Amino acid sequence: MASSAPTSAAVIFWGIELALAVLLLIRIYLLRLQGVYRIFVVYLIAEIVGPLAYAVLRKAIGLDYRVWFLLSRPLYWFLYIAMVYALSQTVMRSVPGVSRLSRKVLQWSFIAAAIAGMAAFVLGGSPYAGAGSLRFLTLLARSLERSFTLTALLLLVGVLGFLLWFPVQVPRNLAVFSAAYLVFFAVTVATLFAGDLFPKGNSAQFISRAIETLSAVCYIWWLVTLDKAGEHQPVRVGHIWKPAEQENLMTQLNAINDALLSGSRR
Repeated sequence: MASSAPTSAAVIFWGIELALAVLLLIRIYLLRLQGVYRIFVVYLIAEIVGPLAYAVLRKAIGLDYRVWFLLSRPLYWFLYIAMVYALSQTVMRSVPGVSRLSRKVLQWSFIAAAIAGMAAFVLGGSPYAGAGSLRFLTLLARSLERSFTLTALLLLVGVLGFLLWFPVQVPRNLAVFSAAYLVFFAVTVATLFAGDLFPKGNSAQFISRAIETLSAVCYIWWLVTLDKAGEHQPVRVGHIWKPAEQENLMTQLNAINDALLSGSRR
């Protein structure tokens, strides 16, 4: 909910996104894939229920949006982090040594993100008048959110880079879901920075509509491409442009994995 008085175009785009999210959630349940994509399912439910719940509470008790932000956004941070963890572990399931290393990298990356978010808040000259006030907490939360989401995006690029480089075998659904999720999450991160990068006016509205359109395209992509058969159809997308190198790359990856496993046993 970007503003207290959204334009008719904003309401229409929000309605379209909401309808697509509902359709995608229904389709996932009809395909019985909610257990496979349980984190994403929770995200969809939050996206559907959250804005409606805030609208009801705002009308009923005049709930300040900043209070809602502080109560609801940590759930999204958890889901963003959990999604990166889930995708990395699924993509690297066949190489447990590499998977274990990736968990450590993710853990320390998000710890660093929390420190960076707090440092950016302190060094950015944010107003401290009335320490502990709602404004203070909201500004701190926004700084942390930017840091967490940008870190999650960079790590997600790394996971997808691994999938594109090494020809590990994954279900077709995972391949098509991951590709769209990278775009979808990049759009999510863009919304957090768009307000700072573009002043209010026609340019800001154009960027906002473009972001909402890309989100809708991702929802449609998932609606069209995810199916039951895709969970049982293995594919290799890594180095698909050079099939002759796939075997050598898998040999290298297995050697790295064996070395990591041997090192962990010492």
